[in-house]
Amino acid sequence: MDFEDEINKVVEDYLKNISEDQALLRKGLTEKNWHKIESLFDEAVKKYQQALYDGCIETCEQLLTIEPEHFSTLCYLGVSLYHKTNYPLAIDVLTKCIKEDPEACFLWQFRGDCFRRIGEYSKSIQDYEKALQLEENGSTLDCLAMSEYHLGNLNNAYMYIDKAISSENHSDIPMLRKAQFLEAEGKIKEALLQYEKTVEKFPLSEYSKNKIIELTYK
Repeated sequence: MDFEDEINKVVEDYLKNISEDQALLRKGLTEKNWHKIESLFDEAVKKYQQALYDGCIETCEQLLTIEPEHFSTLCYLGVSLYHKTNYPLAIDVLTKCIKEDPEACFLWQFRGDCFRRIGEYSKSIQDYEKALQLEENGSTLDCLAMSEYHLGNLNNAYMYIDKAISSENHSDIPMLRKAQFLEAEGKIKEALLQYEKTVEKFPLSEYSKNKIIELTYK
């Protein structure tokens, strides 16, 4: 499982929980509009689960014309907008969600991802740091390292990627990321050694194997 799959699994679990929490779904709603909202929400969830993000966005927007602050719908809308690479609008929606539930780690992680995708690395770092306060995991540390690297904060980048390597036992991504940092700096021998270490720990890491061959004869 790579980090993208890992993050998606966290998102799916969180969305599943709020989808099943009837008290939360009904929060602030009246019986008059509940049944219509419930029907639209179920439709949005099904479309999201089928990766029909355009359809999910359309249904969420329809529901929000009835109940503009419906938290669960805003979560699905924000994540679907992220998948459609509409990062500025996703940021706006996720910010509303964060105000409603600031303890949800994945919301900070996802908004940080949006900021990173549009090159606002300082803002992404702030969100990743908040996510880490709530729950430390390898994917957030990896993303934090990338943002620091893009800002030229190499000491911080290596510090976070080393933490990610220490905490992650199921993915080769942090070790690969460190090798890529080294390679980008022109430290070919150190990068080669890091790729070799990656293969030692993750024998099925095809990317590392290919890079070893490439750098050995470079």
